[in-house]
Amino acid sequence: MDTMKTFLSFFLLFTSVITPALWSVPAQVSIIPHCESDANDNITQKGLERAGALGPYITLTPDLIVFGAPIAVFAGRPSTLYPTNVCIVSVAPTAELLKQAIHAGYAAGSQEQALANFVLNNPLYDGKNVLICWQPGNITALAEAFGVSSPPSFGSSVYNVTWVITFSPTVTLTSYQQLLMYEDAAPI
Repeated sequence: MDTMKTFLSFFLLFTSVITPALWSVPAQVSIIPHCESDANDNITQKGLERAGALGPYITLTPDLIVFGAPIAVFAGRPSTLYPTNVCIVSVAPTAELLKQAIHAGYAAGSQEQALANFVLNNPLYDGKNVLICWQPGNITALAEAFGVSSPPSFGSSVYNVTWVITFSPTVTLTSYQQLLMYEDAAPI
């Protein structure tokens, strides 16, 4: 009988404490490109206007808040490959609206898998919505790191598209036109 109690205690401990950490997955990850920038990757006036419009778009678009507003905001940090803070500047107004700090510990072009691993294995994000602002030319690699099978190519000068990855029952990618600026193309 003592062996059975020991086994039962161990089983309950394992299923209540350890197992949830192994299966912690966000409900949704929304990926946006940084806003319009010049040849030196400095944000332009149009980019600043888009950055200002992103907050209401992220927090009020029904398809983007199915699992609630984002509880964490990530942005690509400056690196030798991309020595600019354009991702951080692009998402700053949204982070302020959400009252969230910007996590900028990962660099585009080299740390997509590390960022995905961090987000996918963090119990704080389990069942929640996470927002990431990234270099447009590296968004395809980021989607792959999150488990999207054969995502389409995301152009390096695309600024008006949001990719939403959901994880249940399978990893699914959905693309949304932002339609925030006059020049943003509407789907036909």
